[in-house]
Amino acid sequence: MSLTFVFYSLLGIFLFALAFFVIFWPVLLLLKHLGKSINTRYFITALLTLTISGVGVAAADFRFLVPLVIGIPVLALMWWGDHRAEARQRSRQ
Repeated sequence: MSLTFVFYSLLGIFLFALAFFVIFWPVLLLLKHLGKSINTRYFITALLTLTISGVGVAAADFRFLVPLVIGIPVLALMWWGDHRAEARQRSRQ
């Protein structure tokens, strides 16, 4: 396996993950703008992540596992942070 192949494979995975985050970040913002609860926003975005990954894996393109492996833990951390911020804001009122 040549070094060039490894480099371009890693670059492709990075660009694919970056493109995925460009897709699901606006979804979170749109749902927040529509006034959906924090749990609903992240649940819908997680379903979107699972759907995109599932369709890609079914097409035998395993690069689609990247958003699943990276996206779900990031979504969980974002949900936790938003949940804590919302709870802090409610306690101040």
